[in-house]
Amino acid sequence: MLIKLVAFVCLSKAQRDEKIPTDDNKTKSDQRKAMEERSITRNNKDMPSNVPVIFDNEHTDGTWMSTNFTQDDSCTYVEQADGSVLISTRHNYRAFDYCHQYWECDNPDHKMFFKWNDVSLSWYSDCSGSDCCREDWARFAWGTEENEQQLSCDFNTFLPLTGEEKYYRNTGGNKIVWDFDADFHWQGWGVEAQIICQDPSDVNECADGTHVCSPDAECIKDIGMSDYICQCSPDGIKWGDQRLLATGAGTISDPCFYGHPNNPSLEVFPIEWDGDTFGVIIEPTRFGDWEEAFVRCNELGMTLPLPSNDEENTAISKILAAYFNDNIESSSSNAYYNAKKKKIWLGAHTSIGVQWTNVYTNEEIKYNKWDDDEPDKTGDGDAVAMMWANEKFDIEYNDLFWYDTYLGYRSVYYKMCIKLDYEDWNPEDVDPASFLCESGLDRCHATATCVPTDELYQCECYDIVADDVELIANKTIVSKGEECKHNLPGIGDFHVNMFMYGGEATVYHYLDDYFYDYYYPEFYNYAHDFDDAVAYCNEIGMHLPVPNTIQQYEDLKKLPRFRDYESIWLGYTPSPSLDTWLNVYNGEELAIDTSVVGIGPPSNGSNYHLEMEQADPFEWNIVYGNYYNYYRATLCIQVRV
Repeated sequence: MLIKLVAFVCLSKAQRDEKIPTDDNKTKSDQRKAMEERSITRNNKDMPSNVPVIFDNEHTDGTWMSTNFTQDDSCTYVEQADGSVLISTRHNYRAFDYCHQYWECDNPDHKMFFKWNDVSLSWYSDCSGSDCCREDWARFAWGTEENEQQLSCDFNTFLPLTGEEKYYRNTGGNKIVWDFDADFHWQGWGVEAQIICQDPSDVNECADGTHVCSPDAECIKDIGMSDYICQCSPDGIKWGDQRLLATGAGTISDPCFYGHPNNPSLEVFPIEWDGDTFGVIIEPTRFGDWEEAFVRCNELGMTLPLPSNDEENTAISKILAAYFNDNIESSSSNAYYNAKKKKIWLGAHTSIGVQWTNVYTNEEIKYNKWDDDEPDKTGDGDAVAMMWANEKFDIEYNDLFWYDTYLGYRSVYYKMCIKLDYEDWNPEDVDPASFLCESGLDRCHATATCVPTDELYQCECYDIVADDVELIANKTIVSKGEECKHNLPGIGDFHVNMFMYGGEATVYHYLDDYFYDYYYPEFYNYAHDFDDAVAYCNEIGMHLPVPNTIQQYEDLKKLPRFRDYESIWLGYTPSPSLDTWLNVYNGEELAIDTSVVGIGPPSNGSNYHLEMEQADPFEWNIVYGNYYNYYRATLCIQVRV
């Protein structure tokens, strides 16, 4: 039972309850006048922290509003069937509303509990942060110290109540003070709260779900305990040969916290993995590419995650879902862009002709969670894997799916690292730069050489000399992803490179639309259709590729893909009899078995040509007409035909 220490009847309250009309406009006018006379404004109104906690029901406090006397209490206090008291401000409360009540439990062995049911206050537009508390606020206090009070004020008006606020909280004592204060600006819906006196041993917050333990802590209340405790896992997190133990009280406001051994402020999250509790970290990325995530994980003595079964994939999904919900705004106006942010990198990679491999074991992965139509970048060169909580992801029911993308992809906004023990991988013994360069997982273009440096690595270009042909590099160092470009003496300032073609060192050149549109506009129209591609290569003393052996075909596969172009022209046209393909330069018949490259004879007519795809499976296609297409590139080579 609750005792209101000094019983009294508030006249204004009684008038409202009995629906007796009052002159509210006059009251408000008198209040404003009194306030102006005392020169009290919002800016010189005391913060709640400066308003004393008064343990009685008879007082006049001049540091609040000018009319704050006990008889001006504007709240209602209604006893409920369970013995609790429901406290309510006026819903759509008014300017200058004020409440103050003090209660004690009649049984000294009982404790006072309180909770907030709903809070919706208003604020004046020119306030910010805690300064808004100068306006409208509500407070429970069971002592005079800061940790013996709980305040609700304007700056968190639209945030939902936390578990710590909406469940009964044991004050540890048998008394409580309720205060509410509104200024003269805007008015809000108001506050509804509740108090009750109970024998603590009769309450089991753990069983009732009304405790404030954090999700990663266990709520414990055994028979005879007057209060429950929140306990972080005593086993902690496996971290190599040691265990990380949590700090924090295990409550919502002070949750279990595991700090990284070498960076205590960096939070480590527990994850159930392979029958034990391991640790992961999640950080925003700086650049967002796979390389940055790999290097950062190695720096932390960790690795990129790579699930090996459904249970591990689900464990990662749940941690990420919780993290994204807490850290990424969920408003519908930003839904598309926020969905694009919800990605992390995985420790898996592939290249042309190579199965998907675990980066840390160099073994083929046996488990995957590819989404529909994934992976779809496998034939484009080096590719890596990521997890993405896109618009299809449902936090309650779905695991995250896997997607693949190229090494230079940079739109991954978060990185996750996990502390696992791989038999042949110790981050402390690994030089990331050397590993990236040696494994081919660096971001240097295929024409450049990865060289470790103090700043990780750089991409270098060298002059090329082969079979008495010398190509001069335009630059010695290029940016990541930038192609090494060379000049061939005698044919002008055209960018060329060299590859082995049918056992011979062969110079090749891709028509760069952007470069030649600016510097050589007379060549720009030679970009795409077959006749102009032939003419363009002739103009610079080169020709279209005309592979006529399996070796030449295989060598063309090894050429770096040119930008996002999907195919290249081949120098073949139909024979007059339409039963085979002829080399446009010397008239020789195509000797390669056409079934190997996926085509048949040109039986449909003479106005057909051939193209070769630039990605696995590198098939040839029959192209009708002499039309250009934006996806087809012009490749010129210099070799005897």
